Amino acid sequence: MLPEPAHSVLIGSLLGDACLSRNGKAYRVRFDHSLTAYEYALWKRQQLGRYATQLRVVSVHDKRTSQTYQHVRFDTRTLPELNWYALRFLSGTHKVVPPDVETLMTELALAVWY
Repeated sequence: MLPEPAHSVLIGSLLGDACLSRNGKAYRVRFDHSLTAYEYALWKRQQLGRYATQLRVVSVHDKRTSQTYQHVRFDTRTLPELNWYALRFLSGTHKVVPPDVETLMTELALAVWY
């Protein structure tokens, strides 16, 4: 488990659209936002501090609309501490809401999720 405020940012993000992925024996979390949400992504990255990689702008092609969109993306580093989150938010390869979500919820986590 990560210390605050990184913990609450992760909880709120994982309740939203952040995704956990296994990288060897540990996990990392990917954050992906529209380029219009650059400042928000930068704020999240700052809250995660040394646990996060740098922001990068990527082009994402949407096959449904044949449009290409700019996204801002960053990841956490692969950390054994993130296994704690994977145990709660993953069932096999599917993301789930943890049964004890109310015990994980802080004001910051709720704000990030919202």
